[in-house]
Amino acid sequence: PRLARLSAEDREFIELFLLSAGSLKEVGKILELSYPTVRNRLYRVIAHLRDLDRDHRTERLKIIHELEGGGIAAEEAARRLAEIS
Repeated sequence: PRLARLSAEDREFIELFLLSAGSLKEVGKILELSYPTVRNRLYRVIAHLRDLDRDHRTERLKIIHELEGGGIAAEEAARRLAEIS
């Protein structure tokens, strides 16, 4: 899961965000941060999630190209793809 690949700090922020019913204002009160700071932190976490997804997509494509080119067997491709997920 993508969330598990985030840093502990980012996961804690997301947990707090969810427990605050998605209220950035409430998260700001709890963390004693301004609303713009909390919003920017959320945007940073979202960017990290997108980067993680993009990295995995690129790795999956590399494995598929190797398989298509005969560089690896289907079993090896399946094993490597399972490790990424």
